Formats: sequence, structure tokens, C-alpha cells
Amino acid sequence: MSVPRWTVNWNNHSGSSCAGDAAGIPAATPKWESLKCAKWGAGNQVCAVEDAVYINSAGRICVALNIETGKTMWDTEYPHPAIEQFCVGSKAVCVAPYVLHRDTGEIIADLSSEDYEFGAVDDVLNDVFYVVVNAPEKGILRIGEAGFEFFSIPAAGVTVFDNGKRVLGSEVPGRLVCYDVGSRKRLWAMPYGLSETGKFLGGMNSLQMLFDDRVYQHLFIDTLRCIDVNTGNILWVSGPEKMGEAEYNKAKGPSRYLGCVDALYLGRECISDGYLQARSAEDGRLLWRVDAPDARMFLTAGDLLFGAMDDVPAAWDRHTGEVVWRADKRMTAVSNAVAAGNKVIYSNTMSQMRCYEWDVAYVSTAWR
Repeated sequence: MSVPRWTVNWNNHSGSSCAGDAAGIPAATPKWESLKCAKWGAGNQVCAVEDAVYINSAGRICVALNIETGKTMWDTEYPHPAIEQFCVGSKAVCVAPYVLHRDTGEIIADLSSEDYEFGAVDDVLNDVFYVVVNAPEKGILRIGEAGFEFFSIPAAGVTVFDNGKRVLGSEVPGRLVCYDVGSRKRLWAMPYGLSETGKFLGGMNSLQMLFDDRVYQHLFIDTLRCIDVNTGNILWVSGPEKMGEAEYNKAKGPSRYLGCVDALYLGRECISDGYLQARSAEDGRLLWRVDAPDARMFLTAGDLLFGAMDDVPAAWDRHTGEVVWRADKRMTAVSNAVAAGNKVIYSNTMSQMRCYEWDVAYVSTAWR
């Protein structure tokens, strides 16, 4: 599997937070640092590609930074407030209702006069953006160079696959759905995790990732499920398929879910008794679990899992759980990290950004 660029804010394509199939141990000191990367801050709304970092700052301004230097290439203020979740393609940046030229920041499409209530820009494929619309009718707006087209597919959290012919997403009341885009026909539906009384349990149940032809869902505390995306059939379940509501509410479950083609990762974040665990994508079995007090995990790349420990940028060997890198200083309220090429870019809620660079690809101790 190859993921050449970071395309959808902090979750990337398919919500996987997978930034590529190679990564190395960065230098402890940043290649560059910005104390004011954008007028309204960055938060989670950051994308990175091979030559630039893009920031959607509070849905008010889009900023492009040179990934080598951190210097501003352009910044564009929107005529009216835009939504926060955005996507970057090879030619354009979509921050609904606007589409901007990726190299210049020029607004090349403005859909603000259209009668749409935009939800999120969920995905991009072949420079066609897929935007969730909440009103006047729930559906998906597909925006490309040739214009835009509305599809009455009432799904959110959309992942596009099969060369744009099918989409995967969430649909009320609490089910995973797969649609054929051309016919708008729902191909299959699968309920999310339910309590023992049949009540939908929210939270992380709404998260799923697609790799190749398999969909990986987190249902409950330690329960994962794998579904064949072509048929909707369950391939395996690891953990109980139903859970009592009281047990669910009291359990110290994970607050972050990400993965890659061979492993899935669950983390309980920003808490003194936090932990990280890795599960096999083959059958859901536990591969490792480590204590991770006051830690966060943001993305996988190569053999590494990048995150932070007590606000210090850090990386774990994703095959063993061993901490293999720490930056030389803390980054107050670190909230996000993205990656492209040989760089990992961290940002926080105070408009600060740091770029860490690596030279040699890291090989996990599990393969040595």
C-alpha cells in the first residue's frame, strides 16, 4: 500500500491516519519552527504534501507554507466563513464553499451562492472532492474542474473507493453503509455496535477504516470488526458483539483509533492511566499493549507511530510499542501531526508549528 500524501486533515483518507510506507527517526531539534503559523491558529486542520503545508485557520483563511522552510507561500481570506474540514488534491484545495488553486491560493470556484448547508469535505480522488451536504437534502456534492454534481446519498464520514464508483460512510440510525455512486443505490448496510438492549452506543463506534477490500471498525472498548467491502459480510469479530450500557459508560475505553494495512491501533489519550495497543488486521488479536500516560497518537508512517508524550513529540516502533524517539523540548498543548516525504509536522492549539526531518528510513527491531 502506498499513501503518497496527506489528504484529509488529521485523519487522512479513510480516517486511517496513515501517512506512507516509509519513515525515519527525526532529528531531536526541529528543521524549522513557526510561532504564528496562521492568523487564527491551526488546531487539527492541517494537510501536508511533498512541497507544502496547508492550514485552514478557523474556517476564515487558508495558508500555504513551504515545507522546507516554513515560510508563507500564500494566504487567502475567504469572502465568508467556510467549514473547517478540508481536502488537498494535486491541483486544488477545497474548503467548502470554496475551491482554491493549490499553487497560488486564488479562489477558482465559489459555491456560496448555492443553496447548500455544507457538512465536511470528506475525501478527494483524482482531483474530485467529495463534500457532505446536510441541507436542503442530505447527500454528497462532487466538485471537480468540470463543475459540481449532487448525489442523494445520505452518508457522512465518506470514503471514496473503486475509482470513485462506490462510497463508504455512516448513516442514521447508527449504521455503516456502502453506496453505488452512479445509481445512488445502497449496496449494503451494517449496524454499528449495540447495547444488550439494542440501543446504539455512540462515540468511537462511528469510526471505520478501509484498506484494500476490508473495512475495519471499532465497536466497543476492545472490540474490533472486519467487513468485506464488496459484500458487507463480516469476516471476523474480536471481542463481544454487544455490551451492557452501564459497562460501556464505566469502562476506560480508547479515545483514538488509527491503523495501516497490517495493524490497527487503539489509544486512551491525555490521561494519567493512558495506554496504546496494537491489534492484528488479520484477525484482531492483541499484538502489544503499553502504558502511555498523558500521551497522544497521531499517525503511522513506515514502521513508526508518531504522537506525543506529555506534550513532547515522540514516536513508537509500531510493531513493538517501544519508544524510539523524543524531541528535545515540549510543545505546549500539541494537538496534531501530519507527514509528507521525510518530514513530520506538529502543530498545537496556540498557532505554533514545528517541522522535524529524518534522513534514513527506520527498520523496526521486530525485523532485525
